[in-house]
Amino acid sequence: MIEPELIARLLSNPDQVRERLNALISERAASDESFGALAQLVMGQNAQATGDQSATSPSARRIALDRLRSRVADLRQEFELLSKRNELLASALGACRLCWGTDDDCADCSGRGRSGWRVPNLTHFKKLIAPAIQRLGDEKSLQQEKGGES
Repeated sequence: MIEPELIARLLSNPDQVRERLNALISERAASDESFGALAQLVMGQNAQATGDQSATSPSARRIALDRLRSRVADLRQEFELLSKRNELLASALGACRLCWGTDDDCADCSGRGRSGWRVPNLTHFKKLIAPAIQRLGDEKSLQQEKGGES
């Protein structure tokens, strides 16, 4: 809950609050392209609602919207790639591709889909898991050799 004193202070100097918020938004926008595009769109909508057309021009809004659309397309492509990787790994481990056994309401496994829930796909297992197991064996052998030499 916001304290009444803070509210009174904010209301007493709205220009200072606006400046501080704009500074925080600008800082975040500089480090996060998606946030920056979204902030430009929102500021443009706010300017339209208040009748301040000087805040953002139609071309600036169009550029911001194009950036946002591009970012959404990039995120969609990344999601699809990661989704495919998740499905392959779940298949290799015999786990639920949707929740990995963490969701009791999962339509696929009802929360039982941890690794080994289904028979692992041998092809995917050999490709994704076996090299890691081999590497662990190699590391263990190296540690035993080092321990034996000391």
